[in-house]
Amino acid sequence: MLEWPRAYEHIGVLESLHQEHFSVDELADVLDISPAVVRSAVRRGELQAYTVDHRIVDITRADAIKWLNDRAKP
Repeated sequence: MLEWPRAYEHIGVLESLHQEHFSVDELADVLDISPAVVRSAVRRGELQAYTVDHRIVDITRADAIKWLNDRAKP
Protein backbone atom coordinates (compact mmCIF):
# COMPACT_ATOMS: atom_id res chain seq x y z
CA MET A 1 0.00 0.00 0.00
CA LEU A 2 1.15 3.52 -0.77
CA GLU A 3 2.52 5.35 2.23
CA TRP A 4 1.06 8.80 1.83
CA PRO A 5 4.07 10.69 3.22
CA ARG A 6 5.85 9.26 0.16
CA ALA A 7 3.23 10.79 -2.14
CA TYR A 8 5.57 13.62 -3.13
CA GLU A 9 8.12 11.07 -4.32
CA HIS A 10 5.44 9.47 -6.49
CA ILE A 11 4.41 12.87 -7.84
CA GLY A 12 7.98 13.34 -9.04
CA VAL A 13 7.84 10.01 -10.82
CA LEU A 14 4.57 10.91 -12.55
CA GLU A 15 5.84 14.36 -13.52
CA SER A 16 8.92 12.84 -15.14
CA LEU A 17 6.86 10.58 -17.40
CA HIS A 18 5.76 11.62 -20.86
CA GLN A 19 2.66 9.48 -20.60
CA GLU A 20 -0.48 11.59 -20.15
CA HIS A 21 -3.08 8.83 -19.67
CA PHE A 22 -3.08 5.67 -17.58
CA SER A 23 -5.19 2.59 -17.08
CA VAL A 24 -5.81 1.47 -13.50
CA ASP A 25 -3.11 -1.19 -13.81
CA GLU A 26 -0.58 1.20 -15.36
CA LEU A 27 -1.05 3.82 -12.64
CA ALA A 28 -0.88 1.20 -9.90
CA ASP A 29 2.31 -0.17 -11.42
CA VAL A 30 3.96 3.26 -11.63
CA LEU A 31 3.01 4.04 -8.02
CA ASP A 32 3.84 0.51 -6.81
CA ILE A 33 0.39 0.08 -5.24
CA SER A 34 -2.46 -2.34 -5.71
CA PRO A 35 -4.94 -1.62 -8.52
CA ALA A 36 -7.62 -2.00 -5.83
CA VAL A 37 -6.30 1.17 -4.13
CA VAL A 38 -6.72 3.10 -7.39
CA ARG A 39 -10.20 1.71 -8.03
CA SER A 40 -11.26 2.49 -4.48
CA ALA A 41 -10.07 6.10 -4.78
CA VAL A 42 -12.09 6.49 -7.99
CA ARG A 43 -15.21 4.98 -6.38
CA ARG A 44 -14.89 7.35 -3.40
CA GLY A 45 -14.52 10.33 -5.75
CA GLU A 46 -11.00 11.11 -4.55
CA LEU A 47 -9.43 10.37 -7.95
CA GLN A 48 -11.07 11.60 -11.13
CA ALA A 49 -11.29 9.07 -13.96
CA TYR A 50 -13.14 8.51 -17.20
CA THR A 51 -15.47 5.57 -16.76
CA VAL A 52 -17.76 3.63 -19.10
CA ASP A 53 -20.46 1.42 -17.57
CA HIS A 54 -18.69 1.55 -14.18
CA ARG A 55 -15.43 0.44 -15.80
CA ILE A 56 -12.47 2.77 -15.28
CA VAL A 57 -11.12 3.48 -18.73
CA ASP A 58 -8.69 6.37 -18.30
CA ILE A 59 -6.92 8.38 -15.61
CA THR A 60 -4.98 11.47 -16.61
CA ARG A 61 -1.56 12.21 -15.22
CA ALA A 62 -2.83 15.59 -13.98
CA ASP A 63 -5.67 13.93 -12.04
CA ALA A 64 -3.27 11.38 -10.55
CA ILE A 65 -0.91 14.15 -9.43
CA LYS A 66 -3.82 16.10 -7.92
CA TRP A 67 -4.93 12.97 -6.05
CA LEU A 68 -1.43 12.44 -4.65
CA ASN A 69 -1.14 16.11 -3.66
CA ASP A 70 -4.49 15.94 -1.87
CA ARG A 71 -3.42 12.78 -0.02
CA ALA A 72 -0.07 14.27 1.00
CA LYS A 73 -1.63 17.28 2.74
CA PRO A 74 -1.64 16.98 6.52
